[in-house]
Formats: sequence, structure tokens, C-alpha cells
Amino acid sequence: MTAPKMGTHDNKKKYRFLRAMEISPKDDAFHGNTNLLDVEWWYFDAILENGYSVHMGVRIYHLGNSG
Repeated sequence: MTAPKMGTHDNKKKYRFLRAMEISPKDDAFHGNTNLLDVEWWYFDAILENGYSVHMGVRIYHLGNSG
């Protein structure tokens, strides 16, 4: 599988977008963990109209059962 070339207006038609459905605050919350160290990771990607792409990632570390 190859990624489409960036920077042309024709590429907009090649991307498929997924819609998030039925997400509740419980889905995006600390669920508790008995492990010594637990890591939660969120990331966000975007492809801009000018062909540039952006990525942002956030990591949260939990010790024991505290979050």
C-alpha cells in the first residue's frame, strides 16, 4: 500500500474519513490499573488543505491505581 502524494488538490478525494460514533466521557477516562506503571497515549493527526500534515501526541503516566 502506498500513500498518495501530498500537495495536490486531487488527493482530497483519495482520503477516507472515519466518524467517531457513540463516544461517552467514560471512553476517554482513567479506568484504573493495578500495574506499577501504566501509560495512556492520545494522538491526533491532520492533513491540511495546503498538503502539510500535523501530528500531536500526549502521554500520561499513572503509578499504581492513581491517575
